[in-house]
Amino acid sequence: MRHRRMIALAILPVALVAGGCSVEVNNNGPATGTPSPAPGPSAGFTLPDASELCTDLEERGQEMRTYTRTIGRITLNGLVIDWASRNQVDLVALASNRGAVDEALEAACPGVRSNVMDDLEIESIASALVGLPE
Repeated sequence: MRHRRMIALAILPVALVAGGCSVEVNNNGPATGTPSPAPGPSAGFTLPDASELCTDLEERGQEMRTYTRTIGRITLNGLVIDWASRNQVDLVALASNRGAVDEALEAACPGVRSNVMDDLEIESIASALVGLPE
């Protein structure tokens, strides 16, 4: 059962990105040379208290240290998405505002955040999260 959950958490970031993509075909006229700009980050985007996420990251810390950094990053993404889903966070908005996760973790558990960054050899939590281009 635990392996199934890990597989689901590993696949979830890819599915999230793929599910957010769409293709629109317009056969009614000539194509324009400039695509419309991507929407910017939402003003006032905030996250709920990250204490639960801190606990989850702490519990899975050994796993992130033991396996490769790639698996650790997948685990990190899965934990963040799982926590965000449990707290009714808009995942598309979260993907556009990954830095908010760093801010929430810095406020709730700076030591855990620092340990995760050291374990995964990353400069910030946001740098390891799947996101939308800015």
